[in-house]
Amino acid sequence: NITLPSVIAMLQALVTMSVLILLSTPIESISNVLLMLGVGIVSAWFWSVLAVLTSFSFKNYTQRDMFISLAMLPLTLSSPTFYPLENAPKYLQVMSLCNPLTYNIVALREAFLYGKVSGALFLTVLLTLLFIIGATVLISKREFVGANT
Repeated sequence: NITLPSVIAMLQALVTMSVLILLSTPIESISNVLLMLGVGIVSAWFWSVLAVLTSFSFKNYTQRDMFISLAMLPLTLSSPTFYPLENAPKYLQVMSLCNPLTYNIVALREAFLYGKVSGALFLTVLLTLLFIIGATVLISKREFVGANT
């Protein structure tokens, strides 16, 4: 389940780089771009595995889709997607500390703008590994209909 998100992340990076080149935007460093691509792939893995874990909590697609639709808006708006975290009100800064999207975005920005990784990336990698282990355990214990046929 992490192959397709990896390919999509690479294609998005390719399209973004093509647009930047067409707009004659100077790219500071190709190593920053490659680092950002790596962070993006790890982030895509995180959200893919989280989606698998979330899917196990619901009995049908309608409930799952409704939950995801309702959860995405607060996740997006409470993370520094559209604003710098330092400029946000204090309560939003505290809320964003519990939001994994915050760490994904901070890691992507630091990789692209400064060419460095920080605790945000390490936390994302740690959560991704924990979620992969959790999903593996859940999938291995789950009985699938028609598995013996």
